[in-house]
Amino acid sequence: MSQVTASQVEKVCRYSAYARAACSVLLVLLGLSVAFVVFAVLTGPGSSQVKFLIGNYTITADKVVGAPLKAWLLLIITVCLMLVASIIYLLRRMFDNMSRGEVFTAQNVRHVRHLAFIIIATGFLQLGMPLINGVLLMVGAFEPAHVFIHPGVRLPGILTPFGVGLLIYLASWIMQVGLGVTDEAAELRRDAELVV
Repeated sequence: MSQVTASQVEKVCRYSAYARAACSVLLVLLGLSVAFVVFAVLTGPGSSQVKFLIGNYTITADKVVGAPLKAWLLLIITVCLMLVASIIYLLRRMFDNMSRGEVFTAQNVRHVRHLAFIIIATGFLQLGMPLINGVLLMVGAFEPAHVFIHPGVRLPGILTPFGVGLLIYLASWIMQVGLGVTDEAAELRRDAELVV
C-alpha cells in the first residue's frame, strides 16, 4: 500500500469513527423522542401545539382522545421510528467497520443493501397510510373532528423513497462487483508472486 493510499485509509477510519459517534448520538436522541411521543399520546389530550403527522392526516395532541386513536398513533409512530432507528443503526455498523479499516467488505455491502430495503419499505408504508387512515375513519376508529386531512396525493414525495431505495440498491450492487474485482486482482497477484 502506498503512503498516499495509507494516508487516505487513515482519514476514512478517523472520519468513520466520528460518523459512528454521530449515529450513536442520533440513536439516543431518537430514543428520547420515542419517550416523549409515547408520553404525549398516553397522557392525551395534550397541547394543541404538539402535532402528529400520520400519512395524510395531522392530529394535534389536544384531539388525542379515545383508546383506538391512541393505539393507532402508538402503532404507526412506533413502526416509523423503528424504521428510522434501523437506518441509523445500519449506518452506525457500517461506520464502525470502516473505522477499523474494513472499508470494502461483504458486510458493508449487505448493510447498504439492507438500507435500500428499509427505505423502500418506508415507501410502501407511505403509500398505504392514506388508505388505512381512510378505512379507520370509515369504521369509526377516529372522530372526523379530531383529524385534519390533507387532500390529494403528493406524487414526487410519495415516490421518493422508491427512487432513493433503488439507487442505494444499485450502489450496493456496484460495491459488490467492485469487491469481487478487487478480490480477483488480489488472487491473481498472489498467484503471480508464487510463480516468481
